[in-house]
Amino acid sequence: MIDTVTLVLDLPKEVVSLTGGRERDLPQTLKKLLALELVRQGTVTYGKAAELLGIGQAEFIACMAEHQVSIFQFAPDELRQEVLG
Repeated sequence: MIDTVTLVLDLPKEVVSLTGGRERDLPQTLKKLLALELVRQGTVTYGKAAELLGIGQAEFIACMAEHQVSIFQFAPDELRQEVLG
C-alpha cells in the first residue's frame, strides 16, 4: 500500500470548467496532471506514475498521448547516443 498525503486546496470554481470535467472528478484530474508533469520533468518514469495513480501503464500512456507528453524521456546527450549508437 502506498502512503498518502491529504491536501486541502482552495481553487476558483472556474478551474472545474477549465479541466472539462466535473467537480467530483477534480482530485483524480489533478493527480493525473501532477503525474504527467513529473514524467515530463523526468522525475518519475511513466510506469511509476501509473503505479502511483493506481492505473495500468497502457491507460497512463494513453493519457500521456492525450496531453502530448512523450513516453521517450531522453536528455539531448542520451538521445544522440540512442540514435547514433
